[in-house]
Amino acid sequence: MKKLICILLSFVTVISLFTVSFTTLAAESQESSNIDSFIDAITGLVRKYDVGKEFTVSENDESMQIQSFFAEDTTDEIDNNAELEYTLQDFQTARLIVRADSKFNKYGALEDANGFEDFHILQYGSPETAMEAYINLKAEKNVKSVAPDEVVAPLQGKKVKTVSASELEEKDYLCDWSVNRTQSKRLQEYLSAENIPMQDVVIGVIDNGVYYDHKFLEGRILRTYYNNTESGTPNDEYGAPEDHGTAVCSVIVDNTPQNIKIKMFKVLNDNGLAPTSMIASGILEAVERNVDVISISLGYFDKSGLTAEAVRRAYACNIPMFACVSNDSTVDDTVVPANVTECIEIGRAHV
Repeated sequence: MKKLICILLSFVTVISLFTVSFTTLAAESQESSNIDSFIDAITGLVRKYDVGKEFTVSENDESMQIQSFFAEDTTDEIDNNAELEYTLQDFQTARLIVRADSKFNKYGALEDANGFEDFHILQYGSPETAMEAYINLKAEKNVKSVAPDEVVAPLQGKKVKTVSASELEEKDYLCDWSVNRTQSKRLQEYLSAENIPMQDVVIGVIDNGVYYDHKFLEGRILRTYYNNTESGTPNDEYGAPEDHGTAVCSVIVDNTPQNIKIKMFKVLNDNGLAPTSMIASGILEAVERNVDVISISLGYFDKSGLTAEAVRRAYACNIPMFACVSNDSTVDDTVVPANVTECIEIGRAHV
């Protein structure tokens, strides 16, 4: 009898272990499914409401900013002085990024994209209604934070000079300046000479697309068909040869051996602009595509916390993320994603 009891207990223990494993896997699968829905919903909002809009970004010049819609209304009895941290231009997407731990009043939102953590991307009919909802949501007890889905211009530097076909024939590298600085050619020659076996490593690049037919990138680009912007062809991560994203990819290719592959996630439109939710969803998409490393040469401000949580999602999935802090030798520790603790920040050195 004791032997039978021991066998039964062992059986129950083993089954319990499997049950815990299956439960964990099911929870992870559901979380991944929710995030996929969140990403798709944000892309849907952009393509439904942003097409045809001419977004602009202020340049820290008050004369270039659109005046807050209620600032001219002197009959308004509500004291909005504390709410004037934003101008109407900041609400030009007519979207809000809200964090709420339970049900809350959405104040007439047309749509709600959710599924990642406790974030809600609320779409409104106009910047004015979005701004009014923002003021009301600031007072909601179940709302932990609220911010406009601001349009940012996170690219640093100018477009790369287009290289002619004849010039390309004379070049060994597309961005040879980077090879000269890193001296990576010596490492690549050593790896090739020693015939050292290396497994493929996939780098997810978050940017404005890549010219994937470029001869210098041949065999190194893994197509994602990911473009969550309102520009270009849907489901096509194409970028021009002179675009920032193509330059970033060429620096990676020029300085790494053939086992390094790249997946491009296009989050910036043809003008180099994007709402913060689109960039954050691009990071989440890279995580869901199981890249090994994420590279993002963008820097911007995000008061909503959405970008930071996307970075932490990558960190939790053991995906290291590298982000720039500036395009010169100075360090700007206020921009995301570089200032997130779980992100590795990269700056430029004059050597």
